Amino acid sequence: MAAAEESVREDVDLGPGEEPGDEQAPATAKSGKKKLLIIGLGALLLLGLAGGAAFFLLGGSDEDAVVAEEVTGDKAARAKKPAKKNALPSAPAVYFELSPAFTVNYENAGRINYLQVTMQVMARDDAIIEEVRQHHPMIRNNLLLMLSELTFSDIRGRAAQEDLRKKCLKVVNDSLARETGGKKVESVYFTSFVME
Repeated sequence: MAAAEESVREDVDLGPGEEPGDEQAPATAKSGKKKLLIIGLGALLLLGLAGGAAFFLLGGSDEDAVVAEEVTGDKAARAKKPAKKNALPSAPAVYFELSPAFTVNYENAGRINYLQVTMQVMARDDAIIEEVRQHHPMIRNNLLLMLSELTFSDIRGRAAQEDLRKKCLKVVNDSLARETGGKKVESVYFTSFVME
């Protein structure tokens, strides 16, 4: 048996200072380096994909579009960039209550019912609110005429009330446009909405 071991030792080409059990050490070191390289490349690829996804989902800043326009002269680069929905308004909101409350009657299945609505208008310019204050009687008149034409289906439910709010905004802005030459309030809000 000793002779067989001796012939096996002679068949393996050992370098200087290597023992017969060390022949797997270089192969293991090479395979460990390969694994480390593959893991590193995989992590780098994942980081690149995550960065690209974040940029795509969150979008670049408006400054990026301006720089692209300056560099390329392409105004379409800026046009492709949507306006930020959560951008802060340029000025604080100013409110004005259209008081007293509006009370009108409406018909529901042959019966007369009442609607009482309290409204406030909102603008970001004190001058517009001053115009609303000055033309308050005309605005109230136009709103009362519109509200008195309502039916039950015009005010029933949230969607109908939102449509009514938009109609009120249009009436207010149309009234202001006739008297001021185009000044507009930004919104009309119902602060009380009672149906009887």
